[in-house]
Amino acid sequence: MSASNVNADELEQAISWMVRLRSGEAPEELWQACSHWRAANPRHETAWQALQVSEGLFALPPSQARIVRQALESSGRPALSRRHALKLLGLLGAGWLVLDSPPTRKTDFSTAVGQRSRFVLAEHTQLWLNTDSAVDQPSTSQAPRIVLQRGQIQVAHHAPGLAPLQVHSANLLLRTRDARFDLQRQGQQHRLAMLEGSADVQVAQHPVARVAAGQQWLIGADGLQPVPDTGMTPGTWVQGQLVVRRIALAQLIDELARYRSGWLQCSSEVARLPVSGVFQLDDIERTLDVLSASLPVKTLRVSRLWARVVPA
Repeated sequence: MSASNVNADELEQAISWMVRLRSGEAPEELWQACSHWRAANPRHETAWQALQVSEGLFALPPSQARIVRQALESSGRPALSRRHALKLLGLLGAGWLVLDSPPTRKTDFSTAVGQRSRFVLAEHTQLWLNTDSAVDQPSTSQAPRIVLQRGQIQVAHHAPGLAPLQVHSANLLLRTRDARFDLQRQGQQHRLAMLEGSADVQVAQHPVARVAAGQQWLIGADGLQPVPDTGMTPGTWVQGQLVVRRIALAQLIDELARYRSGWLQCSSEVARLPVSGVFQLDDIERTLDVLSASLPVKTLRVSRLWARVVPA
């Protein structure tokens, strides 16, 4: 049974029931009420069964399901709260919602999901922010300084005769006078691609390491580890492109999902299909259509926030 053939309103009602039942706090009365709802209309049962065959989407731990249940109960407008819950489910499934995280505070520069922006920080420094990223620029420091709070940035800094630019992020400190580099924060880990020039990088108490143009590193608590060729050309997102060479379709979909609100995943049957090409980031829906035209796959769009790439 395909969820793409289910009426959107009934699907959202089914989501509402399923999240409540799997919150870890569902009484017997709630299970009975859900059974009555399923029996009241054949379309209700169709929507319920469509969710059951969707791999893993609702296999949430009680702590995560509780968040979505609370969202369902937080509004007096049921349709709105169900849509909010669907969005939360997408974020939880994609790993974008961090439990017990502090409220998001205002930063000096930021982008939303799917947005990319360029900023000129000073005469010698340009900053690009990728999707869902945030950066601070402390004004109290004498040396030029930026702090990556989340997401991914690209920086071009050319001031050989001046104080080095300092880039801070978690336990990482990067210093450079003349370089262009791409830095992505993934929790307490980072991916660094040096596109031009060089930089000195220090992690916690590890010795300072010099990173040269053409090198890519995974940076964590254990220091710097070289990154093997991933099949993705670093830094091309600045031009709105993702350039890949024979990577798995699942890897491509994971990357495209960063630019799309909600939940985007591919099924295991097509996850290992090899993909090469140049893919546009400004219109992810169109990019998914391009994949469907060039590979034996199709995209099931259950709602605006929920899509899945499956065999054609």
